[in-house]
Amino acid sequence: MVEFDFENILKLSMIDIPEEKKKFFREQIEKIIDFFNIINELKLEEVEPTQWKFEESQRLREDIPKIFENIKEIIEGFPKKRDRFTVVPQVIESS
Repeated sequence: MVEFDFENILKLSMIDIPEEKKKFFREQIEKIIDFFNIINELKLEEVEPTQWKFEESQRLREDIPKIFENIKEIIEGFPKKRDRFTVVPQVIESS
């Protein structure tokens, strides 16, 4: 079982929690630690490690480039354009 010093955790993490909320957060941390204690009790010595749950579904398809021949039609559909580029409102401020 893992024990913890709540006040020391707050100090080390430089977190300032109001006194009225400390009880709530202490209980939350206790629940998290209880959960990990349950995980620590699992007997996994005989379980074979695996890299993927479903190895067959993890295969990637071959990346085959395709030439797109209808660029002019897409450019004609731009609401605002300059040469071959679409014009959009400025999203990054210049300094």
